[in-house]
Amino acid sequence: MVITKRVSTDIIIVFTILITYSISHAGIPEPGIIYYGKVLDESGHLLTSGELTLTLTHASTNQSVIKTTQLREIKDNDINYSYSLVIPIETDITGYPVSENAIELSTSSVTFNRSAKIENTAISMIDSIQLTNKNIGSVENFLISKNGDTDNDGLPDAWEEKIIDFNGSDSISLITHVHPEGDFDGDGVSNYDEYLCLSDPTKANNTDSVDLNNDAKITIVDAIIALEIITHVLQKTDINVEINIEIDDVIVILRHITNLK
Repeated sequence: MVITKRVSTDIIIVFTILITYSISHAGIPEPGIIYYGKVLDESGHLLTSGELTLTLTHASTNQSVIKTTQLREIKDNDINYSYSLVIPIETDITGYPVSENAIELSTSSVTFNRSAKIENTAISMIDSIQLTNKNIGSVENFLISKNGDTDNDGLPDAWEEKIIDFNGSDSISLITHVHPEGDFDGDGVSNYDEYLCLSDPTKANNTDSVDLNNDAKITIVDAIIALEIITHVLQKTDINVEINIEIDDVIVILRHITNLK
């Protein structure tokens, strides 16, 4: 009798939990996407007050997830940021559809229109992103500014932030401190050319390490070898190369053989 009563009580508890879960949750919760970053005002200075509204809209269904947060100063490794927030992710199972203010991701790439706005200001951004289930639990740095190039120098704000954040202790703290004609890494290639070539503005490149066939010359052959290593056609061990080969190195080779500065 005691056992029967205990079992009945357990059934009631489990039933209550299930009912509560179905009311308070829709899909099965997954680790969300953590967005963090800087918000720049119209002068390129860090904004740490105000309200941010971040919206992700499914490009096909037009279903939107809207999250708001108050801007505040967040310090990490000598770098200051303006916000952090989480985009909820859920998995749809029978009887538990994804809730209205969450997104569902799968192995297939899904396009979302992303918009960010600082309330009562002219600061806003709109772009499109591709998300898959590989983004579940990811941490994304998303810089927000009025038009993506606050100082109108041809270098996107987010790209300039790579230089600003490289050393939080130096004097380069604003996007206006990063100039297209400058050469932050001192490799002879201007910041603007590094941007156009998709190379790393914080990594100095030189031709001493890209004579990949060891013939004491830098030629198109070295560029081909570098590309084959990057695309895994060749292994570094095949030609006794010890350094890491990246696209920046291909750019350095091509600039050298075409005499581009």
